[in-house]
Amino acid sequence: MTNMNRMGEGIGDRSSRRNSASIILKSMIAALKNSLKIATAAFFVLMSQIAIAGVLYDIIAASQLLLLSVVVYIGLSLYAARKKYVNRSDKAIYYRFFAARAITGMLFLACLFHSNQMGTTFLSLFLGAVPGQFLIIGIVGMVIGAAAFHKRSFRFALVMILTSIVTVVSATVVLSAQVSFAKNSGVEVASQELWSSEDPLPRSPSSIVSFPAADNKKLSALLWRSTVETIATRPVVVMLHGGGFASGSPADMTPTASMLADRGYTVFSVEYRLAPPERWKDATDDIVRFLQWLEVNRVKQGIASTKVVLLGNSAGGSLALNVAYGLKSGQIDTGDFAPVSPVGVVGLYPAADLGKLYDSTMYQDPRPVLSSYIGGSPSEVAAQWTYADPAKKIVAGLPPTLLVTGASDHLVYAAHVQAFSEKVASLGNDVQMYTIPYADHSFDARYNSPGSAIKRGVLLRWLDQLSH
Repeated sequence: MTNMNRMGEGIGDRSSRRNSASIILKSMIAALKNSLKIATAAFFVLMSQIAIAGVLYDIIAASQLLLLSVVVYIGLSLYAARKKYVNRSDKAIYYRFFAARAITGMLFLACLFHSNQMGTTFLSLFLGAVPGQFLIIGIVGMVIGAAAFHKRSFRFALVMILTSIVTVVSATVVLSAQVSFAKNSGVEVASQELWSSEDPLPRSPSSIVSFPAADNKKLSALLWRSTVETIATRPVVVMLHGGGFASGSPADMTPTASMLADRGYTVFSVEYRLAPPERWKDATDDIVRFLQWLEVNRVKQGIASTKVVLLGNSAGGSLALNVAYGLKSGQIDTGDFAPVSPVGVVGLYPAADLGKLYDSTMYQDPRPVLSSYIGGSPSEVAAQWTYADPAKKIVAGLPPTLLVTGASDHLVYAAHVQAFSEKVASLGNDVQMYTIPYADHSFDARYNSPGSAIKRGVLLRWLDQLSH
């Protein structure tokens, strides 16, 4: 009898352990499902806030709205968890949900920030760069919300549907504005440039050349030779990378250089010296020295064209304008001989007016970088600022100029580039200005995007006009 009792107890213990294991497994599965719903809902809440910020272009207000949304979302989730588990003996479940929600919310919030040399930027303007992808995300969210509603998960469905509607509407507004701008600018935007998430693989440079800088330091330039028959009247395109005068490399220009080479242009992407130390003169002089080297070595390099166009983005755009205008106005050092002036200059979201950029502190503070590059503030080293600033070299008779910038640029304000363009045009110079709706700084970082398509379209047309 005793043995039978022991056997019964053993069977009961095993049954109890199996039940406990089953309960634990079911609890883990339920917690996993709940956590997935939390993460999904949080993601779409944040996407909707980014979309709102992208349309309104108010980074400060959008960041406050986003932070408030995250705090409210976490608070409501905690309250729901407390109501659900407050009567259970194992209060640890509640605290685990508390930690999971708080950590998840903070992680998603942290992912919207990044640090660079100018400080911390709130990345609320993704929408202007990839509105097509946001539209797809919003549609996917609506499908998830409809499925949740069908399964009677009403609160989750409500969050998904409302946030996805906001994302879809915002993306549609931005996409429509950019496509309409492209059409009015005479540029065709292909379907892959609206929806594709993959960029084409650019072609590697044909070779690397070296040239002497002003202090006899050897610098390099990447060379892309044309992949098609080159028309002799087409200018050589000399490209200058961005990076706040303190970072970046010639390889950064590979996608645009490769595209131009495929259209019949010979392209160089040129190295210049970066701050620190101060490079207010060195960077400009390095580009002049390259133009001198190119003039001397043109035939040796197998280049038929005698014409040059300078093209730069951001800080590189500032340098391109400074050299092109400085050669015409005689306000920069040309050393042994003055190279032939460029027949045209292109500034992509260029730091065209360094004085105005110095005071552009609404979203980021550019003063430390500019002071490092130039050697002090405008009041401290006025002559050095004059040498480095293209806005100080605007005279009559400048080469044709193409300026392309983003209406929502939080670094180089579109209004400042527009004012620069108007000043250049006021003296009878040929300048074309394109301000892409909802586009931020570096809007062409993605090759397949409406902003990039507009840039390529107007750039190729402008270059072709120069060629004829």
